[in-house]
Amino acid sequence: MADSTTTTNGDSLQGSSRRRLLAEYKASGAEIARATTRPYKSRLPFQWNVVNPLPAGAVTVAAAVLAKGFSQDYFSFGQQSQQIVWTPNFNKPVTQADTNQTQGHATNGIEDFVIEGMSHSFSAARVEYAAASFSGTIVDPDLVAFFLGQREGADPGLLAMSPQFASPFNLENPPHRVLRANVSIAFIWDNKNQIPIGTLDQLPEGAAQSYLYANGEPSVNNRYKIPEGYEWRAKSRVDGDFVVRATVQDTVVVPINLVAPMGLAAGIVSPLRYYSDITLRVHGVGFTLVGNNA
Repeated sequence: MADSTTTTNGDSLQGSSRRRLLAEYKASGAEIARATTRPYKSRLPFQWNVVNPLPAGAVTVAAAVLAKGFSQDYFSFGQQSQQIVWTPNFNKPVTQADTNQTQGHATNGIEDFVIEGMSHSFSAARVEYAAASFSGTIVDPDLVAFFLGQREGADPGLLAMSPQFASPFNLENPPHRVLRANVSIAFIWDNKNQIPIGTLDQLPEGAAQSYLYANGEPSVNNRYKIPEGYEWRAKSRVDGDFVVRATVQDTVVVPINLVAPMGLAAGIVSPLRYYSDITLRVHGVGFTLVGNNA
């Protein structure tokens, strides 16, 4: 009987897509210029709506809700995309912190990439207040942008965010923990061929990270392994259009304590939204041909 790494005829699954691609290059007479194991990365936010602040007139608590059905496509944008939706009122200019793709849906250049693993990382939590909550008191443009949910940051002293989203005394990130168990992921090629992979919690950390925030051991070698591999082909070829669709399957609710922004005397304020910024990576090996300008 074949084990989980062999086919019914006894062939090994390990690296089967890589071997198939190498055989194709060899049969075409092309020489491979280089092979690279640089992963592709993509960062997008999950939005929590803050609801039901209590008590009326002197709010101290509320709830953050991640709604069922919220869906977005990782690897669907590149550095040429200019902007991505970061809040409902702000589009973020795309940087190398968001993606290392040149164009969305496609590998760089004419690279053929064999996906042999996946990982995910929590990037940061963000909070968004209504501008009227701090108008005239918080004036530095970057700090204003932070309170409008337009900048990532850290808030260990709870001067902006609820302790459930930011306090190091939690010894974990509770919203991220419950989020990742309720978000499904699927590979989609050419906007038609779909392969369900599972849920976000089965993807290990794959990056340097604190144990308090990591899903498993925070190591660049810790990833969900796909020994057989999936082929993400060069653009304009079959299987050259690729995204990872992440969809919230069940609504998630996190009761939260509210804080006074920057400790202002105006008092405790309920924010509009929280965001959990999540990075996905696909790991494997990419092959490119010799270029005249190499």
